[in-house]
Amino acid sequence: MSNPNKTILSESSLDFALAHISSYYDTDFFPRTEEFLALSYHWEEVRNHILESDLDKVLSAAPIAEPWPKTKGGYRVVHRLEPLDSLVYTALAKVVLPAVEKSRSSPEIACSYRFTDEHDSFFGEGSGFEVFRDRCNALADAYGFVLSTDISDFYNKIYLHRLQNALQLATDIPPGISKRIEYFLTALNTKASQGIPVGPAASIVMSEVTLNDVDKYLYSKGLEHVRYVDDFRIFANTEARLVEVLQGLTLYLHENQRLSLNSEKTYILPSEKFVIKELNNQYTQEKLHLLDEIQGVDPYLVDYSEGPDEEDAQPEEAGEVLLNALNKLLSYRTLDLGLIRAIVRRAKAYKVDSIVVPLLERIEFVAPAINDVVLYFDALSTDDFLSMYSTRMAAACDDPASHIRVVRLWLEWYFSKHLTLLQVPRIRSFVFSSERLRPQAQAAITLKSEAWIKERKTKLLHYAYWDRRSIIMAASLLAKDEREKWLLPLIKGDSLDIVEKWMAKWVMDGSPTDVDPFDFGF
Repeated sequence: MSNPNKTILSESSLDFALAHISSYYDTDFFPRTEEFLALSYHWEEVRNHILESDLDKVLSAAPIAEPWPKTKGGYRVVHRLEPLDSLVYTALAKVVLPAVEKSRSSPEIACSYRFTDEHDSFFGEGSGFEVFRDRCNALADAYGFVLSTDISDFYNKIYLHRLQNALQLATDIPPGISKRIEYFLTALNTKASQGIPVGPAASIVMSEVTLNDVDKYLYSKGLEHVRYVDDFRIFANTEARLVEVLQGLTLYLHENQRLSLNSEKTYILPSEKFVIKELNNQYTQEKLHLLDEIQGVDPYLVDYSEGPDEEDAQPEEAGEVLLNALNKLLSYRTLDLGLIRAIVRRAKAYKVDSIVVPLLERIEFVAPAINDVVLYFDALSTDDFLSMYSTRMAAACDDPASHIRVVRLWLEWYFSKHLTLLQVPRIRSFVFSSERLRPQAQAAITLKSEAWIKERKTKLLHYAYWDRRSIIMAASLLAKDEREKWLLPLIKGDSLDIVEKWMAKWVMDGSPTDVDPFDFGF
């Protein structure tokens, strides 16, 4: 029998996918998941399974969807794919990455996230936001008027057939790759033909290639413009010219991609007013000053896991600067995501706790950045830190923010890992009352509470995918003989899917955590 995936995917593209996910998560919005440790442990078998399978049959289930709070109110839906689907999606993006990057307009036009596959990341040259800002400044000096606009609900409105067309124009090597990506995403969407998942890095690749033709359309009109993701700035010497351009762009997006512009974010301004409004207003200048002070970093580019550079400020000085910056940020009417992330990531790099209390006191305000906030807490979680802040952490269980689903999700993940926190009755109750079994399973492991798994193992098949794998993960609590007696028949039988069986084998072998994807030589 032929191996259909070997003409589309390769060992190297899948190896890259595992390395990328191991380094940067499978999605920006959810905690790391233990499934990838199990898949890494069985990597040769996993990789061969994907290569030997039809892509449509590799797909496991619809992604998990959660509402993520926006800074100005409301929510957007974010996604976590099933583990195998995540690997396949990342590998597919890796295959088309060089051609997609080559097909894009210059970095002075398409500023956002220029791609590279030289290392274990898609993003080797930064986010591109500084290039976007500098180009806006330069073009505002050269032209009299600016049209600012962006696409409404961009990721969710991308038509997959239009994406396929854009990919095919960029490359169809290996033959059929663009169609396979379209079919894959359609299956992820449970047959819906619109929308790409929000969260995986691969979606950035897909979104950028989708807008290639829009950049070329504007360029063909003799216009100067810059774009950051779906955010456009178009320049001309008369307001009338930009009114004409806006009408044409609106029609082009509708007819060619069924996309529409966000009317609330669409306006034309004289360049000097644009500079004041967007580039040099008091808030922006204050933000840039704060960013300069704290030296914000991009998590895809700089690894501070071993601490800051020798030339950087000392921790005591950094703690004071970061606290001042956070207090200023907390005085704003709405949260600035770039600024809060820069502050929290820098505090994490320096391992300073100066901003812990204000973050906990304003956890609802910082909820759009809850992933970074909780990862910061986790990075500082020595025994002394946990003892010092356990009472304040317990108070977060009763904060109004705990009713925000993703805030609760991240707090549950964090609390479930730390024995000191779980010894606080309010925190323990918070975790074990979760609607999700994963934090409960992790908390049971942390507490060494084999009663939790014994209560649930006979009901395993009554649960859905993530909860089943959570129960299997907690089998590590059982005595070796009891664990094997329960798991071996399941592994040999037909009631578990392939990922659940890999998870069970990993647990049978003691749930080793020292699997390094870089040991595979990539």
